[in-house]
Amino acid sequence: MAEVGEILIRCSVLAGRATNGILGDEEREIIQDEIDELHEEIDRIYLTTNFNGIKVFGEGGTDDHQGGLPYWMTMDRASQESETLGSIYTDNNKNYAATIFDISRFNGNLAGTVGKGFSTTCCTCSKRYCIEFTDDTDNQVETVGSNNYVFKIGLKGATTPQDVYDRILKTADGNALRAGTGGGHKTIVEFADGQLIVHNSVSGEKPQKEEEWGLMNAGIYTGLPKSEPNRIELKIGETSTTPDRLKIDKPDVSTKNLGIENVFVLTQDEALEARDAYKNAGEFISSERGRIGAYQNRLAHTSNVHTETIENTTAANSRIEDTDMAKEFTEYTSNNILTQAAQSMLAQAKSNPESILSLLHSDK
Repeated sequence: MAEVGEILIRCSVLAGRATNGILGDEEREIIQDEIDELHEEIDRIYLTTNFNGIKVFGEGGTDDHQGGLPYWMTMDRASQESETLGSIYTDNNKNYAATIFDISRFNGNLAGTVGKGFSTTCCTCSKRYCIEFTDDTDNQVETVGSNNYVFKIGLKGATTPQDVYDRILKTADGNALRAGTGGGHKTIVEFADGQLIVHNSVSGEKPQKEEEWGLMNAGIYTGLPKSEPNRIELKIGETSTTPDRLKIDKPDVSTKNLGIENVFVLTQDEALEARDAYKNAGEFISSERGRIGAYQNRLAHTSNVHTETIENTTAANSRIEDTDMAKEFTEYTSNNILTQAAQSMLAQAKSNPESILSLLHSDK
């Protein structure tokens, strides 16, 4: 990702040159040619970079959910690990199965946002509702298949977390995600303190994963069979339980996801817009590098713990294998002799009082 960041810096510099009003069409075309080549290199890095045959970036294959969450949106751990409405939302002393998203980092930067979102089902049926973010101003609902409803939320011009929620409300039936309007099953969306709260509409109902009720997934539902998922799962402990597994979402650094796929500098106005696009893309790359760096630091500590465990186990094994058997048997025999001598002395000491009592008894 460091190289992608360097390429974006170069593209930003070129876009800055193209904003110069004294440049003619030919000069801007030359700049555009270089930008186009740099974009192709970013996509080549995105598509071909692999480790041990596993693609490092992006989707890396088909999944039943694609795109993941925007960089500014995080899901509560219980829901993330269970892939259900795994948390509890309490309202008027009633508990609802819920997922809580932190969207407080949203600031209007749409890099790494378009085509991302989440999908959920209610706890009493398998109707699926998806929130997909776009860079439009329009909002619409699309039906995919018979039970999959995609709410496309345009975030162009939105600058605050409250704006995100307001755009969702414009598309939903009030604050409800449902098939059509009025009546029927629904999933509720609330907002408070920078958090988007998605919860079932019926209190007390619990997710039933085997029935696909109350599901929650990062990304947009595709209905495609899974091949290679968007994330890498590492086993970092000795058990197969959740705490000993680490799931890492692959970063998507394609020009499409960075928001620079259709950037042009052939006019001064286009060049000005291009500089903003490269600035947003650079911020996204920095955010992703920080996220992956956090995983890297955690794995370094995990590796240190395992290294210490190996050293301690090896030392214990060596102590057993390298025992001086002759010395140990000598000490064992010596200890046995001392123990037997002590027992003999105790027996002798006990017999003396008994002899005296016997003599006294004879005199009588």
